[in-house]
Amino acid sequence: MTPSLDTLRRLGEISPLDHAFATSLGRLAGETRPEVLVAAGLVSRQSERGDVCLDLERIAAEAVPPEDRGWPRLEEWIAELVSSELVASPASGDDGELRPLVLDRQRLYLRRAFEDERRVAASFAARAAAPVAPFEPSRVRASIDRLLPRSAPGGETDWPRVAAGVAVAGRLCLIAGGPGTGKTTTAARLLAVLVESELATGRPRPRIALAAPTGKAAARLA
Repeated sequence: MTPSLDTLRRLGEISPLDHAFATSLGRLAGETRPEVLVAAGLVSRQSERGDVCLDLERIAAEAVPPEDRGWPRLEEWIAELVSSELVASPASGDDGELRPLVLDRQRLYLRRAFEDERRVAASFAARAAAPVAPFEPSRVRASIDRLLPRSAPGGETDWPRVAAGVAVAGRLCLIAGGPGTGKTTTAARLLAVLVESELATGRPRPRIALAAPTGKAAARLA
C-alpha cells in the first residue's frame, strides 16, 4: 500500500515544503493518485538533499520506516507516472515542456534539474568530441615522469599519471575522489604538463581559468 503524503510528512520522510510542493502540483493538475503525489514529494526531498533526481528503482526496494509500508512496485509506479499530466517522459516520445516533472526511465526529475543535466551532458559531449592540438608523446611522457612520479604500489594503476595523459590527449578530463586523495595536486601538475606540451610544440603559453565552488577550494587551487 502506497503511503500518503500526510503519512510521509508525519514520519519525517518529507518536509512541510515537500508536502506543500506535491499538494500544490496535484491541485493545479487535478492529480489525486498517491503514487504520483508521493513521487513529487520525494523528488522535492531529493532536491533539498542535493540529489539531481529520484531513483525509483532504488527507493522502490526500501521500506517506509517505522511502519514498514512498501512503496509501489516499480513497474506499477512508472506506469502511474507516465500516465500523469504532471510528468513528461522523453523515453516514450513525450517531452512535455510545460510539465513540472520528467521521468527518464526509472529516474524522476524536477523539470529544471533535468534540463540542467541535459545541458551539462551536451556541453561535455561537445568538448570530448572536439579535436585535440598536436602534441609530442615523448615530451609529454617526460613531463609526466618528472612532475608526477609514480606513487601507486605494485602493479596498481597510477591514476594521477593517467589523468595527466588524458588531459593532454583529450579535451575533457574528470578527476574524482574523496578528501585528501590528491585531486588538487594532480590538477596543478597536469596543468604544468599541458603548459610544457604547448611550449614544446611552439605554441604560446595557454590561458588557464580556474573556478571553485567554495572559498576553501579556491584557496587550494590558487
